[in-house]
Amino acid sequence: MCPLSQVEQRLEDAAQLWRKASEQYFDPNEFRVTIQACIQAFRTVTWILQNNKDAILEFNSWYGAWQQKMRIDEILRWLVEARNRIEKQGDLFTKSTLKVTLSGSWFDRPHYEALLPPSTSVNKICSLIRSQLPMELANASEGLLCAERRWCDSELPHVEILEALCHCYSVLQELVGDAHRRLKVNQDTPCELSARVTQSNLELPKFMLNADTTRTTWLKLRDGTRASMAVVTQTVTKKDVPKVAQRYGAEIMDNNPFAGERSFRDRCIAFFNHAKLLLRKDGYHVSCALVETGKNFMFFELRMDDRAEKHMVIRQLAKTVGRIKGKSVILIGEAWVAPTASVMPGSYAADCPTKAEGLILNGLTKDGDYISVHSIFRRTVEGIEFDEDIIDTGNLSPILAPFLELWRIRKKTT
Repeated sequence: MCPLSQVEQRLEDAAQLWRKASEQYFDPNEFRVTIQACIQAFRTVTWILQNNKDAILEFNSWYGAWQQKMRIDEILRWLVEARNRIEKQGDLFTKSTLKVTLSGSWFDRPHYEALLPPSTSVNKICSLIRSQLPMELANASEGLLCAERRWCDSELPHVEILEALCHCYSVLQELVGDAHRRLKVNQDTPCELSARVTQSNLELPKFMLNADTTRTTWLKLRDGTRASMAVVTQTVTKKDVPKVAQRYGAEIMDNNPFAGERSFRDRCIAFFNHAKLLLRKDGYHVSCALVETGKNFMFFELRMDDRAEKHMVIRQLAKTVGRIKGKSVILIGEAWVAPTASVMPGSYAADCPTKAEGLILNGLTKDGDYISVHSIFRRTVEGIEFDEDIIDTGNLSPILAPFLELWRIRKKTT
């Protein structure tokens, strides 16, 4: 048995209480009871870890460094204080609101933002806002209204409470994972948590990755219909590598984007070459994102049907990237392309009669490094043929605007 099994169990208990609280989000009393139990469970993870200090090499110096790191974390300080209030004073002072935002394009800051009573009808809000907007914005194909139900604690009013606890889980999982690497006795078989942290690309439990989807409603401003989308996490382990080679051939393994110390530019080009192999083999390439977290890459499949849903998916992905502390994002997928001179003002490449199919990659790091790679392709009887790759490191694509905002990067998009 793992020497830290009790620590792992308490962290898992806290995660399951988080999941239960998420499911009870619209039941104030049940949510109150469960979220407070969740906070208490998270708080005791470090206590149980300290009770098992004899299993960890040089525990005092190692844990002292972790304590310093956790003391300067605003959300972890709130966790300690919140648990103390629950134990010694009573219930947290929480408030539920409906946050409504409206935007019309990648370039816009929200045109409208308000905090409303949680019982407010989203459809009623949409009708009211449309009646007050300029016609071109009210009918914009990208126009979206987002209504997000939020529970916040009075001592951390700017962070939704489940989002705060996602952060706590992430830090505590990193702490417990680090403790496993310092065990005095090596384990012949990694325990479940250690295996998840070291042998897969999963940073958070899947139910935490899109923590706000169940409490958020998106409406297409043009007609008031509910927008649907999916950001699907693809979990990858070392066992999956042979399957990839078997389907796509040895060539896909020869230029491994994960191998060695590569620059971001070289890694993106390697991923683009992989994408071309997949497109040739399968006849299509799903829209997807690769997010680097520092420990590994996470893969997300992006499902959307029109421009409004595309905006929603990318904004949702940016939130998830922030949640898992992503350091870079790479977007890859098929798209219609056309010469800029052929696209009429107010229209898009998909509307152009001379459009062509293309494979496009856009990559950005939190430090501001950027690259775009695209190639036009044709479907022939012999298979898919690609034109020469076009590489651009200067003209930032508008689709990356939500990530510029996330990482507070000041760059102009084209």
